[in-house]
Amino acid sequence: KMHGRPALLHVSTEGETPVKLVIRHDATGEISKTDLGVDYIDRHSQQLSAGKPDRDHVVASINNMHWVARLTLVEDGITGRVDVTSDFGQPKVQVQNRYATSLAGMAEQTLASISTVNATLQIDGTIKNPNISMTSNLGEQVSAGFETAFASFAPLIKQQLTAEVSSFVDKQRAEFVAKYQGKAQ
Repeated sequence: KMHGRPALLHVSTEGETPVKLVIRHDATGEISKTDLGVDYIDRHSQQLSAGKPDRDHVVASINNMHWVARLTLVEDGITGRVDVTSDFGQPKVQVQNRYATSLAGMAEQTLASISTVNATLQIDGTIKNPNISMTSNLGEQVSAGFETAFASFAPLIKQQLTAEVSSFVDKQRAEFVAKYQGKAQ
């Protein structure tokens, strides 16, 4: 305010986790305003897991998480968004039930069709009580991948179920014949 212009701070790092940070604080008017911009890349691989390791579960990895944040602070208010993009890979679906093996293969094929995942957080409200909404492309990608995987796995699942039913019927027929010793067909 003393110099009649906004204060500007640029900070950047290089290396395995590069960060670029820009802060612009404008106190020249009656109300001060601060703009914050962050661009950050985390190259470390992270494992995601859903389910219990000793039961049915899904494991995948995310790599190269790229965070881009643009936030504006005015008095006690905050607005802005945070975008996160990441590489998605190495999905593994593990199941205990032998009947679920085909479904696990279908789920694994569905997840393998996803190469990147993104999420956007929209932020507004007060700094102490912000409203945050999140959107992601993951649901659409899973849906599209599931359609493709289902088309290829449906005949296999049908074949397995048909074999199970035939085996059950043959077993029941053999028990019936043995019980009545061939007196009834």
